[in-house]
Amino acid sequence: MKINVKNIGRVAEADVEIDGIAVVAGENGTGKSTVGKALYAAFNSMSDSENKIDCMRRYSVERALRKAYIGGPFGSTPRHRRSAGRISDFIDRVFSGKYTRDELIDEIKDYYGKEISREIESDFTNGVAGVADQIIEIMDISDDEAFRAIATNRFRSEFNGQINSVFDDESGRVELQIKGSSTLFSIAGDEVTEVCDRRTLRFRAHYLDDPFLIDSLAGPYGSAFRSRTLLGHQEELRQDLIRSTIRNDDKESSLFDEIAMERHLNVLMEKVVSLCPGHFEKSGSRDHLIYLEGGFVRGLEPGNLSAGLKTFAIMKVLLKSGALEAGGTIILDEPEIHLHPAWQLAFAEIIVLLQKELGMHVLMSTHSPYFLNAIEVYSKKYGIDGLCSYYLAETCADGRSRLTDITRSTEVAYEKLAAPFDILEREECGLE
Repeated sequence: MKINVKNIGRVAEADVEIDGIAVVAGENGTGKSTVGKALYAAFNSMSDSENKIDCMRRYSVERALRKAYIGGPFGSTPRHRRSAGRISDFIDRVFSGKYTRDELIDEIKDYYGKEISREIESDFTNGVAGVADQIIEIMDISDDEAFRAIATNRFRSEFNGQINSVFDDESGRVELQIKGSSTLFSIAGDEVTEVCDRRTLRFRAHYLDDPFLIDSLAGPYGSAFRSRTLLGHQEELRQDLIRSTIRNDDKESSLFDEIAMERHLNVLMEKVVSLCPGHFEKSGSRDHLIYLEGGFVRGLEPGNLSAGLKTFAIMKVLLKSGALEAGGTIILDEPEIHLHPAWQLAFAEIIVLLQKELGMHVLMSTHSPYFLNAIEVYSKKYGIDGLCSYYLAETCADGRSRLTDITRSTEVAYEKLAAPFDILEREECGLE
């Protein structure tokens, strides 16, 4: 897997290869997160995209049909509610055949029935013909146009609406290459204007950058986050955590998944369990979960876990639920935050094992020399160092960020990341 990013945010250009683990090291404000957000937006735009387009189109047709009679003063009667139950069959017919405008009007009248059709003619603008025109307009939207809308929403959600370069008005691009096939997203005016060679992906990327999302498992679900504005990947991770813990709470339905997972991921899960020995369990009601460990008299609210433990708890939940799939993609933005150096080493080993045991594509950013060194050491220990690549993000004289491949010279990154220690050492010498 490769990604090329050009004129996005503060990044002038970046080429990153993600065969196994790709590490982007650098100081704060050098565009490390930009590459991860671009990868997530591009990848998840293509994830299950054909089905997304079909669902969007069906929903729009359904909304046009419902608005005509449910939205009106007559929409609450039992007769109209029975008619609404047949909506799926009608949409199937619309999708399966090409209708002229007159034929579609006749189909809609047949669907509504004579009495409802008369009410629509008197109460809805342009009557049944107006409904037909809306449906024709929806059906005329091409899959390519719909996909551009999906991609634009994805990128805007990740970049808070500000996708293009902050330095000029030049168009940007994100190119994602997977198994020899390349998809190019052209972006201008903070909008995806063109997509070349779009494709549908089976997997969905996961993006971890906020351990406090585990707080959303407190009940009722999501109550702790209603006042927060979450980026797209954060909201999706929150939903993943909620779904995963609900499924894992159903012991019988998840039994076979857990057996299969434990067979293949013994070493990995042993590491995770040693650091996060507890589990989440339902308390009182279906929408309230607590964290329990051996020796606890009562469970901990998720929000009361230490910030470091939350990082491991998220990984454990995603692994046990099967959300992290073999061959999948995960993006980790400065995962060392809130972790003691000893836990940084432990988490780095877990990331390496994720790649080794599941063959995952991992893109991660870091500003920690401990963490960078740990990835190098553990990748050699587990024999995947040939699948690791390293990049240094730097701010150039013009203020723009660029990424340099330092796979064969990682000492450059250590010099950058360890510079504060040198400064402190000189300060200390000056005090003597």
